[in-house]
Amino acid sequence: MTTKVQRAAKIKAGRKDSGRKKHWTLARATTLAAKLPDMFSEGQSITEVCVELKIARQTFYEMRDDYIVFADAVELGLQQSEAWWTRLGREGSSCAHPIQPQTWIFNMKNRFKWVDRSELTGGDGKDLFMAFTQAMGKVHEDEEAR
Repeated sequence: MTTKVQRAAKIKAGRKDSGRKKHWTLARATTLAAKLPDMFSEGQSITEVCVELKIARQTFYEMRDDYIVFADAVELGLQQSEAWWTRLGREGSSCAHPIQPQTWIFNMKNRFKWVDRSELTGGDGKDLFMAFTQAMGKVHEDEEAR
């Protein structure tokens, strides 16, 4: 994903013509950008938003790359989508809303790049990081004593 500065430089420098006629302008991108955050507000995906806007995903991504106002709206919308799903999981874990935990976890991992936290333990069950840190401290103390 390109940064805002890279996108701004790309816009300033102009893009090479891909041979495909573009059917949008800054005005259209700005109009669509105003709608985007609300379109993601109930956890919708980019695909669902594209269908609602009646545009192809390729067009969506090109507009995101070409227009900072659109890119900012996409980022805000995706944050709203993730917040909706996070809220659903929190409510589900407190039994306030019935959910399928496996489905929710699968969705969060695939859509929002969530990962399982892994802890490293030795055969004795102790935290390996802590053991390593303590061992390195002892080595450092031994070196200073010399």
